[in-house]
Amino acid sequence: MAGQYCHVRLDLAGRPEPIQRSYSVASAPQPDPFVIDLGIKETPGGLISPRLVREFGLGSRLEVRVPTGRFTWTGDDREPVLLAGTASGVVSLMSMIRFAATS
Repeated sequence: MAGQYCHVRLDLAGRPEPIQRSYSVASAPQPDPFVIDLGIKETPGGLISPRLVREFGLGSRLEVRVPTGRFTWTGDDREPVLLAGTASGVVSLMSMIRFAATS
């Protein structure tokens, strides 16, 4: 659903358990609900974001949990909608705009 987020888990050398971080979904659930674009900003010194931004590319595989979250838009309401956000909230709003454009 437009506006959700996913947990990404990575195994890191020297860590007994995978490290998990949440990233907002930037894609719309249409046309292909099996493709998920995530908004990832590299955090200097971060454990996961530098690896995702610099080491992962097309065809890379990683563990992503099912999308979740309650800041969503289903497209059922056909009235005009005002979207306002900053920082990481913009990624969720982009997902909603893309969903509206394909609905």
